[in-house]
Amino acid sequence: MTMPKFGQKQVNSYFCTMFNIIITTMKRSVILFTICSFCAISQLWADPIELSAERIDSKPLSGIPTKSPILVPGLDLTNGILTFTDGNYSNCTLTLLDEDGEVVWQTVVYAGINTVVLPSSLSGEYEIRLIPDGSNYYFYGLITL
Repeated sequence: MTMPKFGQKQVNSYFCTMFNIIITTMKRSVILFTICSFCAISQLWADPIELSAERIDSKPLSGIPTKSPILVPGLDLTNGILTFTDGNYSNCTLTLLDEDGEVVWQTVVYAGINTVVLPSSLSGEYEIRLIPDGSNYYFYGLITL
């Protein structure tokens, strides 16, 4: 059995096809890398919100003082979108208060929800309060919209 002989035209066509496949694969890789880079950079632009904890009532829970630290939830704010960076929280009430302490916006955030879109009509500095259901503490901080 003899091998077929290829002419110069067929060899050139084969190499051109292989070259086009390699170039297409490289283009797709560069595009994918660029998209992944933009996603990572957008996370760097998120503004973490520093929260503090405060007791809701001043009476002690029991006669024994607790020594365990309070787990403060992680929040980021980017373009009016509030993102919970850790998923370890229960249902909670999210409240925005103006400089006079008046409630300007309030909603319930259910467990498992990772993002909340804040109203675009709000602008300026607000106090954010996060009150987990059944908790003796609430968390607060300042945000700028």
